[in-house]
Parts: sequence; structure tokens; C-alpha cells
Amino acid sequence: MTPPTLPTEDPPTDVECTAPDGGTPGMGACCYVDSQSDVQEAPELRLRYLEISAPEGSALTGPVLLGVLNNALEKGTFAWLIRVEGADADGEVTVRTGFGVKAEDGTYAFPTGDGSDPLGVDDVERYGPAEIPGTITGERVVTERHTGSVVVPVLNEAETDVQLELELRNIQVIEGELNSERSCVGWQSSRGRFQTGAILDGFIEVESARQGMVVSGPVMTTVCAAIAGLLTQANYCEENPQSMWITQPDSLCTETGCTANASCEEDVCDRGGDSTTGLPACNAWRLVAQFAAQGVEITN
Repeated sequence: MTPPTLPTEDPPTDVECTAPDGGTPGMGACCYVDSQSDVQEAPELRLRYLEISAPEGSALTGPVLLGVLNNALEKGTFAWLIRVEGADADGEVTVRTGFGVKAEDGTYAFPTGDGSDPLGVDDVERYGPAEIPGTITGERVVTERHTGSVVVPVLNEAETDVQLELELRNIQVIEGELNSERSCVGWQSSRGRFQTGAILDGFIEVESARQGMVVSGPVMTTVCAAIAGLLTQANYCEENPQSMWITQPDSLCTETGCTANASCEEDVCDRGGDSTTGLPACNAWRLVAQFAAQGVEITN
């Protein structure tokens, strides 16, 4: 699919911010928590709102799972952090991004590996941030593809269990636009809804998706079942051949990286996995997402 384009209009100046927990509401166009006006050389943000447009037709793009993700983003139990380092002038930057832990004072931190978290989400080897080369021109940021994986868990509201875990290979910020003195990406368009201001893509491998679980309310399934078929059938990927999956993989990942088929074509891999095209079986889905982000303080 062709990724969507960023908005061209300016952010609104009359946004009414609220706090989901009754605390202090944020500020500015995106209701940021911490202004980045004094740290222009390394703005720090967290994802606040997410839209997923691919894998097209999968439950990952539907209202149930997007509702889980955006509710967790609102409450901070899904904390995906971003720091753009070296942004004091146009040119090369390093985008540090990945899972974060929210502290009681409202600040965030990347995993430290000190073993203090009972869920194990402070494991740096698994959940540590990626450092991705990129460039900044004015307020627009793009990155290269990350050569490894980023694993971002989504915790339940009590922060006692993992509801969903996204393991993404070769993520890339295709385009992102900072605004409000680099305290925002995108803006709040209405209560609980945001105009996104950045586009990223990456790949979810079938094998890791088979192992990943989705546990939220009555839903208990695998990430593979959620993408390939049905939220209500946890064994969907095991009980059905890939050629029968509703949303078949469209990409091929090897040790050196991942490549997607051209839209509606099979020029890289066989979507059904049955070698009818003579190509290797597709073993991953390309994920395309748009997001809005708010300024926060990251303490490490």
C-alpha cells in the first residue's frame, strides 16, 4: 500500500485539553505533558495516538485492538518513547525509540535492566530502545531502517500483566513533523482523537506473532491469529494453512532484513506460502502506522 501523507495545515490554537485520570491536563495543540522549548536539540516525546493502516483487513487495523492500544496510550500503560538527538541544526540525527516505563511523578524512562520490575519489562536486551540514524530538515524528521527489532509491550491498567506485545523488525520513520516548539507531533482534533503527524512502517514476522499473546477483556488469542484471521480463534494460524488465511503475509524477512511485495503483486515472496509462484513463502506482514506524540520528560 502507499503510505498516507502528512497534514499540510497548521496546528489549532484553541485545543481544550483534559486528563484521563482527573489530574492536570496537558498543554498546547497535542496536550503535551512537558514543554520541549528548552531542549530543542533533543526533544523527547511519547506516542499518544495511533492509527494502523496495514496489514490491510486485519484486526490490528480494526476498532477492537486499536481501542485497546489507544486506551493504553492515553493512560500511559503503553509507553512508546522517542528522543531526537542532535537536532540543534539541520542534518544528521539519532532517533532513540522504544518501550518506556512511567514513573509516579509522570516522567518516563527507557528500561534500565536493574531487575526491579516484576513483569520483567526492564529487560534491556529484549525491551531496550533502538538507535536509528536519521535526518532533520526544519521540523521534519525521517530515519533509515533499523537493522534489528523493537519490542513494545502494552500493560493492563493495573500494570500487573502484559496485554499485548508488538515485536517490529526494521522500523523506519518515513516522515514526521514536529510542531509547538517540538513539543508535539500532530495535534488533538477532538476529545480522545488526534490528527496524526508522522508515518512509520516495519515488519511483524509470522514466527514471533505465533508466540505473542493478546489478552484484553474477553479476548485471548495470539498476535498471529489477530492479524491473519480471527480474534475469536486463538489457534487460527495452527489450524489453517497460510494459503487459507484471511490476511496473508506480504513480506519476506531474512537474516539481512525484510522486503515487502509491491502492492497487489507477488514479486518478492509467495503470500499463500504454497510455492505456486516459485517464490519463497512470505513470512511477515508489513505494518504501516500513523501517530501523534506529546512532549514528556525522559530521565535516561
